[in-house]
Amino acid sequence: MLSNTKIRIYKKGLDKEIFEKFRSICLLEGNESLTEKKIDPENFDGAIWLAFENEELASVSAIERSHYTENSDVARICRYHIQKKFRHGRYGFKILPQQFQWAVEHKFKLIYWTHNSKAKALNELYQKKRRFYSNTDHYFDCPIFNSFHLNKNYLFKDSPNSNILQFIYESKLEPDFIWKPQKSVISMNLALTHHE
Repeated sequence: MLSNTKIRIYKKGLDKEIFEKFRSICLLEGNESLTEKKIDPENFDGAIWLAFENEELASVSAIERSHYTENSDVARICRYHIQKKFRHGRYGFKILPQQFQWAVEHKFKLIYWTHNSKAKALNELYQKKRRFYSNTDHYFDCPIFNSFHLNKNYLFKDSPNSNILQFIYESKLEPDFIWKPQKSVISMNLALTHHE
């Protein structure tokens, strides 16, 4: 079947039913990033993108003000999930330019996403150490994707009780901006010291 990808921003009220159906699928597939506790699409400080494949919702990705780190001028890409049957559809790459433009239009100074530090394959991709699938190489050459780099100062930790440390991949929208997260991060050096 030929791909017929359509991407658009979530429309409050109109998209609630399809979002809730997708949320159920997400949870069944073992991803808790879209739980009701973590995201209410009708009351969200940011924007949610929906990627449809042949009219079926295949992927969701959001961008929000970085409330975790208490930085109102920084935006975080989050709440990403792809239905298993649509894996390798590269929806994150397809949505990224629109999220980036949204952050620019809303005057954010920096945009970032996080990823589990133990997920070797995807971290190698994000750190430009490897590529996947030769027929999608053009995504890895996208200037927006390549503007994101590993933050070497901090690791993200979304709660004090979490055992998961996440790498931070950031792109500065204001070149001279110095990001000083207020919480939900630990020093990269401190983390490495404790794991040696």
